[in-house]
Amino acid sequence: MGDAVLVMRQASPWHAFRHDFLTVQGQRIGGFEHADFAQANNARLKLHGPGSTAGQIHVELQGESFRVQHEYTRRAYLSDIRYLLVDGGDDSTVMAAFDFHHVKGQRWPRLLLTAGGRKVMASIGGNLFKRRYALHDAASGAPVGTVRDAPGLQLRRTLLIDSPALSLPVKALLGVVFSSFRP
Repeated sequence: MGDAVLVMRQASPWHAFRHDFLTVQGQRIGGFEHADFAQANNARLKLHGPGSTAGQIHVELQGESFRVQHEYTRRAYLSDIRYLLVDGGDDSTVMAAFDFHHVKGQRWPRLLLTAGGRKVMASIGGNLFKRRYALHDAASGAPVGTVRDAPGLQLRRTLLIDSPALSLPVKALLGVVFSSFRP
């Protein structure tokens, strides 16, 4: 574990919506808070007004701001969802996307990260108490990194996002996605 590791930790054991991004040494470099009422880009029922970002997750990381939006790519009993990492500026440039694709007959969804023209698959491992997501290149199958729960008993959910190949904002997207996804 070196500079390639981003630590995402729940800010309080009593408040599951707010999370901090830390270095391995424990220095806070950013954070995010889940929206009280999340709203998909293509939601059928609109709670927030047009142009509002209130239903999105606002991420702050090393003085920069980003947003995480979500949208439904297929509606079904288990809907397919895409999370988008968007630049916090006015231009709304999509920097990365993370897809949950439910395949009939499979227990777990297919997890695919697309960032900078590169596709990275995530496979689910671990056990009931500690999750581990192995990241590997979709084209070659080469390992790219891992996202895993911190070892030991934790009062606050803590994820270690270890991938030298991914940029810090993309690692933050993985932290946001896996903060709420726990199969």
